Amino acid sequence: MFTQGKVNVNVRLRWEHVEQDGRRTASAVTVRPRLGFTTAPLHGFRAGIEFQGNTPLGTEKEYRPSPLSTDPETINHAIIADPEDFVLDQVWGSYTRWDSTVKAGRQVILLDNQRFVGPVGWRQLQQTFDAAVLNVGALEHWDFMYGHLWQINRVLGMNNRGGRWTTASHLIHVRYDACAYATVTLYGYLLDIHNAPALSSDTFGGSVAGTAPINDSWKLTYRGEFAWQIDAFDNPADYGAPYYHLMAGPEVGRFNAGVGYEVLGSDNGASVQTPLATLHAWNGWADMFLTTPTDGLRDLYGWAGVKLPWELPLKVVVHKFDADKGSRDYGWELDIQLSRSFGPYFKVLAAYARYDGKDVHPDTEKFWLQGEFNY
Repeated sequence: MFTQGKVNVNVRLRWEHVEQDGRRTASAVTVRPRLGFTTAPLHGFRAGIEFQGNTPLGTEKEYRPSPLSTDPETINHAIIADPEDFVLDQVWGSYTRWDSTVKAGRQVILLDNQRFVGPVGWRQLQQTFDAAVLNVGALEHWDFMYGHLWQINRVLGMNNRGGRWTTASHLIHVRYDACAYATVTLYGYLLDIHNAPALSSDTFGGSVAGTAPINDSWKLTYRGEFAWQIDAFDNPADYGAPYYHLMAGPEVGRFNAGVGYEVLGSDNGASVQTPLATLHAWNGWADMFLTTPTDGLRDLYGWAGVKLPWELPLKVVVHKFDADKGSRDYGWELDIQLSRSFGPYFKVLAAYARYDGKDVHPDTEKFWLQGEFNY
């Protein structure tokens, strides 16, 4: 188990710069090392452990690391949610038999496109879950997953205020590979979050997604998804609201493009929330809608991408945001990213986000430069 196990090492160096109306400019250079070990399987048994940390470089405090931070030196700065910390982010054991696996302990859980459950890999400290998870793959074309969560270890760090939530939540996820061009998914996420009862909810939904050839040169990527969310457990609100997402785009050679429309609905003064999601990937990279406004959110977006010479993929995304209920204009956003890999271990990235707020958030610009080693 140990001599044939695998060591994983990841080091990420990032500069992030934020300019936001009404806040002092924030700037942070941070380094995130991550070190882990996973055993080889023995009679179906396996185990893993991983540590991660985040350290700001420099002595001046130039950013607010959390919306809950009350440090008088940084409370007027814009937020860069990468606090200084060092944590045990994974420790788990598993048993596999008959194409099924039981895994218990602190672990990463990533479901579908991470809209409802994910590790928030963009932030320096990833999100993990103290959980027991059963994955059943014994039936051809079918996958079934059930997870019971008792703690959520958030990106704010285990040792910082708001960094962990206790919970008694359930994740149910069924996937069917209907054909080469379509995957059908059904899910139910029953979230009872003790530290944040206003985020407790029951969500039931499904999606159809895939990639299909149009002709010998073109292919189409698409997704259609619908869900319904209601208040649950100790949530003080009383609501039932829809979530839906439609997306389609062609790809040919080095080029890809597409359009999408995502709606997080609102009802009775409350709206659809996705507190366990990889939120940075949704509704703009400026992270202005990590919490859905009470009037809900409509996000009409389009993207275009091209792989430039020297293997440089460029991606541009434009969002138009509006309230789901009423006529409030939530502004628009432009996101640009350029990246390059150097062999199997190194990657560099540059990104920019500009949010032009209207009725809900201040104008914001963010810049990132990042280098990463992964083994």
